[in-house]
Amino acid sequence: MNDKALNKRLRGKIAMHMLFGLGGAVVIIGALFKILHLEIGPITGGLVLGLGLGTEALIFTVAALNTGEIKEEHQDYVKKVKVGASKPASGGGGSLSSKIDELMKEAKLDVGLMKDLASSIKDLETSAKSLAPASEALAATKTYGEKLNTASSQLEQLNSAFQSQLQLSQKSNTFNAEMDKNAAQLKQQMDS
Repeated sequence: MNDKALNKRLRGKIAMHMLFGLGGAVVIIGALFKILHLEIGPITGGLVLGLGLGTEALIFTVAALNTGEIKEEHQDYVKKVKVGASKPASGGGGSLSSKIDELMKEAKLDVGLMKDLASSIKDLETSAKSLAPASEALAATKTYGEKLNTASSQLEQLNSAFQSQLQLSQKSNTFNAEMDKNAAQLKQQMDS
C-alpha cells in the first residue's frame, strides 16, 4: 500500500471517528434539552434529539456500507497466508523436536536447569502442603476467639441481670422494712 492510499485511509478513519463523536454529542445535547425542557427559539429538545438520532442513523448506515477497508485487510491477510504457505520450512525442514532443542539452546536452557525448575516446583508444592495444618489451626484459633468473645458478652449480660435482681431485692427489703415499721406504728396508735 503506497503513501497516498495510507493517507486516504487515515483521513477516512479520522472523518468516521469525528462523525461518530459529533453525532453522539448532538444526541446527548438533544436528550439534555428534552430532559430539562429547554428551548432556544425554534430549537426544542425534540428537534435536537431527532437531529442527533437521524445523524447517528446516517453515520451507522455509512459505516455499514464502508467495506473498502475490510476488503483491503482481507486481501492483505490472504497475501500473507499464501506467502507463508509457499515458503519452505526454515532450518532445512527439521522436526519440531529439533526446533524446540534449538530454541532451548538459544535461551540457554539445559536439562540441568529444567530439572532444577522441576525440583523447585516440587519443593513449593511440599511447602504449600505443610502450610495446610497451620491454616487449619489459625481457623480454629479464630473460631475459639469468636466463641470466647460471645461467652464474654453473655457473661456481661448475665452479670447485668444479676445486678438488676440484686437492686430489686434490696428495694423490696427496704420496702418490706418500711411496711413493718409503718404496721408497728399503726398498731401502736390503735392500742393507745
